[in-house]
Amino acid sequence: MIVWLHEERKGHLETVGGKGLHLVDMIKAGLPVPPGFVVTTKTYQQFLEISGIKEIIRLEVEALHSGHSSIEKASGTIQRAFLSAAVPEEISREIKKAYRELGMPPVAARSSATAEDLPEMSFAGQHDTYLNLEREEDVLTSVQKCWASLWNERALSYRMERGVIQKPERLSLAVVVQKMAQAEKAGVLFTANILNNRRDQILINSSWGSGESVVAGAVNPDQFIIDKKTGHVEMRIAQKKWQISHTDGENVKEAVTEARQKEASLTKDELRALYELAGRVDDIYREPMDTEWIVGEEGLFIVQARPVTKLFPPASPWDDPEKYGLRIYLSFHRVAQGITMPFTPMGLEVQKLEMWGALKAVGIDGGTNLRHYKTAAGRIYWDITAVLKNPGRWRRLADGLAEKDPHAGQILEELLYAKQEEVEKSRAKLFLPPVFFLKTKQLFGLFRASGRRPVRSEAHCLAIAREHLLLRELKRAQAGTTAQKWQWIEETMERAMEVIIQQTMFFLPGLQAEKRLRKKCASWFGSEEEIAPLLYNLPNSVTSKMGMELLGAARTYSREGTSPREEDTLIQRFLERYGHRSNVELDVGTPTWKEDPQYIVQMIENYMKIGDDQLQEKMQGAERAQKAAEQLIEKIAAQEGRREAKKAAADIRLLRRLLGLRERPKYDFVRSLAMIREVLSEIGEELVHEGRLTSKENVFYLTKEDLFSHRHYLDLAAAERKILMEKQKEWKTIPRFMTNTGECFFEPERPGENEGLRGVPVSGGTYTGVIKVIDDPREADLQPGEILVTHSTDPSWTPLFLTAGALILETGGPGSHGGIVAREYGLPAVAGIENVSGKFRTGERVYVDGYTGKIKRVE
Repeated sequence: MIVWLHEERKGHLETVGGKGLHLVDMIKAGLPVPPGFVVTTKTYQQFLEISGIKEIIRLEVEALHSGHSSIEKASGTIQRAFLSAAVPEEISREIKKAYRELGMPPVAARSSATAEDLPEMSFAGQHDTYLNLEREEDVLTSVQKCWASLWNERALSYRMERGVIQKPERLSLAVVVQKMAQAEKAGVLFTANILNNRRDQILINSSWGSGESVVAGAVNPDQFIIDKKTGHVEMRIAQKKWQISHTDGENVKEAVTEARQKEASLTKDELRALYELAGRVDDIYREPMDTEWIVGEEGLFIVQARPVTKLFPPASPWDDPEKYGLRIYLSFHRVAQGITMPFTPMGLEVQKLEMWGALKAVGIDGGTNLRHYKTAAGRIYWDITAVLKNPGRWRRLADGLAEKDPHAGQILEELLYAKQEEVEKSRAKLFLPPVFFLKTKQLFGLFRASGRRPVRSEAHCLAIAREHLLLRELKRAQAGTTAQKWQWIEETMERAMEVIIQQTMFFLPGLQAEKRLRKKCASWFGSEEEIAPLLYNLPNSVTSKMGMELLGAARTYSREGTSPREEDTLIQRFLERYGHRSNVELDVGTPTWKEDPQYIVQMIENYMKIGDDQLQEKMQGAERAQKAAEQLIEKIAAQEGRREAKKAAADIRLLRRLLGLRERPKYDFVRSLAMIREVLSEIGEELVHEGRLTSKENVFYLTKEDLFSHRHYLDLAAAERKILMEKQKEWKTIPRFMTNTGECFFEPERPGENEGLRGVPVSGGTYTGVIKVIDDPREADLQPGEILVTHSTDPSWTPLFLTAGALILETGGPGSHGGIVAREYGLPAVAGIENVSGKFRTGERVYVDGYTGKIKRVE
């Protein structure tokens, strides 16, 4: 019923809850913790049984989950039941006895739930704490109130949002009763710097009086950042006008004397003690911790500790800064591909092979175990430190990234000034073998040939992909064992990357032509607006063709007055051509549209709402582009002369002939991934037959190491990774860059005027409409004309563009997928709005200016 913090040999979550568990651990490690005891979870459960409250909780929670009750009503009923029930005599007697044995000092009663203060979940502030209790009855009443707080509105809502099972027998709460050490100063200590994600720094906030002033935000605290390695302190002393003190049994808010308001609340000796304390906490937990501490006449004490849950995970494999120096990692997920969702473990394995294949295709082969390939929170990062050793390359890379994501380019420019000296000291080296230059020369030959003979480019581009896929199908038939199939996967990725790099050369002349036209139009006419119509419905764009086929299917169903079904010939024909795609199509762990066609059915149903006339208009983009081209050439001839008009006409031909091919490499590459997915499913079936898995789909939650391990049962590993991946999905916004110290860079330090309402213009036009915020295209219900707001897009989002009135993206630039396709469809689009799902809400009405990047809320 009662356990003493200093007598417990080992803390158990089920007995003492999260807060109690950490206090027991710290006392055993010799850290300074005020004495106290825990009213165990068994006591709480005993109270539920005797009082009959357990059945009340069960009924209220069932009503809540079935929609027959509200959180407010359910919580109110349960809370009243707790507070009106009499505490059984046996429980009351034991709590009072323990308080007397403690010496009856002023104490705090702190809730300590079994589902709080865990690495994956932080319930800080959800349950109640009562301070400065000085009578037996006050202690007893506060314990009862802590029990009731397990079911308050905050906690109920928090658990529902995170899918915690709310059965009374599954949730429990202990109460820590702890001596109140009187505080002259107090605050919080984080064993990692939560302001910038750095794990090599300690962050301390402190102020005068008790810690309530800091934790409750009643004062601007002093801030101290300490380097873990050197102990160097950076401080920012705030004006602390108030403090909370314990006077006559009450917490009293008092004015701080003017002389002390700007005085540092911690001395050098106290900072040293906290620095050493942080090191000991690190040694115990080996993960970032948030600790509350006090300093008074009796010395320094920790009063509670919990894991820090909102730090973005460090990149793995980790490069020790002391051994390797500072390393900078680029987000392949966010910046290079515009993807926010985490990948399955097998998806990450295959992507690692992609990176290896890309390097090998240009003559750099360091083996498949790439040290510079990193993962964090299920996302891919690249160690680019070796490239950045040269400031010139650093700037060129920043310029290149800005095409896809202007904010990424700006961040990299800022890092050049902030981190250049540290990067130059790192041990990273860039070595380019002679074969690299030979390969580069061969690729340049393809680029030049495409510019000279663009008519042949599409046929050549398609032919090399067709030959690759046909050969891989023939080789696939020869792979029998798991080892042979994995070797086939590696060879397929190696060859697929050779193909995708070659295919890229065919559209680059078209991209250069577009840039020349934009530059000239901006110079001649003061704007690039004339270019936008030239990009409508590019003839060689497989993405445009896919969209037109879906529009055509919608017209057919509308005219016939029928609804689309998965088994219809029209949809099956579409899936034969495009069914290898998926909603996170670079992840082989994601089912393809052919496996799960419901998304396509849903898109056609949405298109049917547009109306036949508007469908017809959307399908005439090519005619509009041709007319716009003729008008532009006439305008140039009239203003700049026939010679410039002739040059522009040649660039327009290149643009229209080649630029659509930029969607082709990824389209064909995903066909390789679809084949690999099928082969991995075969491996999964074999593992099921061997009794090592219960479902072939679980193979996508394994790694290569798992496949070739001697472990018989692999389901447990798959189940653990499924749970981890669900937690990784909670990171909607991921850093564009990070370092091996854990420091994260989400957006530039100078994001621009009207932050959050001004982004990067990526597709011209203006539009006013209602916002629809969407995280996953499979869950989309985008009505015609609504403004699509999301973190980023890849080709799987393209069908939604045909319904949208405009596009607002968190990540992207003119060269990103979202920008490219928005221009093809004539859709106004703005990117570079950080944390879009936090800044915009479904149902809001806004004005989007795709020329300036401005977004205005409209009443």
